[in-house]
Amino acid sequence: MGDRWGDLEYALGGWSGRLERGTKPVDGPKEMWKPKLVVLRAVIQYVKVTQRFRPRTLAEGREEAEEEAGEEKELALELFSY
Repeated sequence: MGDRWGDLEYALGGWSGRLERGTKPVDGPKEMWKPKLVVLRAVIQYVKVTQRFRPRTLAEGREEAEEEAGEEKELALELFSY
């Protein structure tokens, strides 16, 4: 990604509005911009596979967060047990 590291809109295939030396948009005029469909399709596929935006209840969200915290704690204990 080079000098665009940290530009989330660019990374996801969108128009970022970032300015080049404070004057003009790096991606050009928004009216002339076209999305990078390959990138957008890859992001959509990733979201579907990982179920990142799957609807869930607050209780399910809490349970998942607690499970993840427990897994992270176990991993930390394994890493630092030497």
